[in-house]
Formats: sequence, structure tokens, C-alpha cells
Amino acid sequence: MIALVIFFFIYFITNPVIQNQHFEYDALVILSGNPQRAITASTIYHEKKIKKIYLSKEKNILHNYIDDSRSIFTYELYLNILLTRNVPRDDILLFGTNNKSTYQEVLALSNSTVSNYKKILIITDKYHIFRAQKIFKKHLAGHQVDFFHQPVSNDWTSSKESIHIIFSETLKLILFYTFNDFENYLTYR
Repeated sequence: MIALVIFFFIYFITNPVIQNQHFEYDALVILSGNPQRAITASTIYHEKKIKKIYLSKEKNILHNYIDDSRSIFTYELYLNILLTRNVPRDDILLFGTNNKSTYQEVLALSNSTVSNYKKILIITDKYHIFRAQKIFKKHLAGHQVDFFHQPVSNDWTSSKESIHIIFSETLKLILFYTFNDFENYLTYR
């Protein structure tokens, strides 16, 4: 039975169902995890003339081992990418205080002004979409939430990094479905 559940999760993680994407969105959300997401978001922002970009405020420090004084938070790197790609600072809104998981990001986002918008586009990675959809459906049910990712190779088994991500996502899904109060699980010490 456990093997069947794991197979099910792996199949849907590697083949997420993505709704038809609309031509117009009110807001765009960048989930933390991959700086490429900020590059993709800036391109979509300009192409679709989106009103606001919501950027997850993750305070994980990206160390500069040559000059420690130049170390920055993850969200600062994303913010710098957006600014250098001509996204006005007034159109970028940070959400959360120190998001450490997708679950925390969605909770922080649901308490932000994004609730004023009906059509939201989420920028993330392909293998993250299935789990993110489950979490967003639970906490932003009244909104039209679509997902976008950069193209990736269909053969995820040929990349050590992809295999690692797939199994990490599988474990996170198991934890998500195992604990009803996932937020308390995350904060338990």
C-alpha cells in the first residue's frame, strides 16, 4: 500500500496538471526556492502587464564566502533580480516575515493584500506544483490560482538533482497528508 502511494505521488509530482493559463492576471507570486523564478516572473510581469508581484520574504542567508559583509537574504537576491530587470519597486510587495516552507508562504500570502486580487499566477518549479496546488487550494480557495514553471526535461530520472527533488517532494507530501495541523508540525521542536 505504501509503495502504491509513493508511486502515485511520484507520478503526479512529475506530471502536474496545469490549468489553461489566462491572458490576464492581477497579481503574480514568486515562491522562494530558485532564483530563476524571479527572472521568469519579471518577463511575465512585462509581457502580461501584471499589477503587482508578491515576493516571499525568506530570510535564509546566502553567504558570500569571499566577503561575508556581502552576504544577503534570499528574498534580497530575488528583489535585486526583479529591480535589475526593470520591475518598479512600488510594484513588488514582500509577504511573510521569514517564510521557511511553502505552507508558511501560503499562510502569509493568504493574510496579505493578495486577497484583493482574483486572478493570481504562481511562479514555481515543475516538481513543486502538485504539492503547492494542494496547499493553495486549502488556503486560497476563493481565488483563481494558476501555476507557471520553466520547461524541464521530461526524463527526470536522468538527473541526480531531479531525483533528489522528486523524493523530497514525495516526503513533504506524505508529511502534509499525515499531519492535519501542518503548521504546528513545522514549528514543533
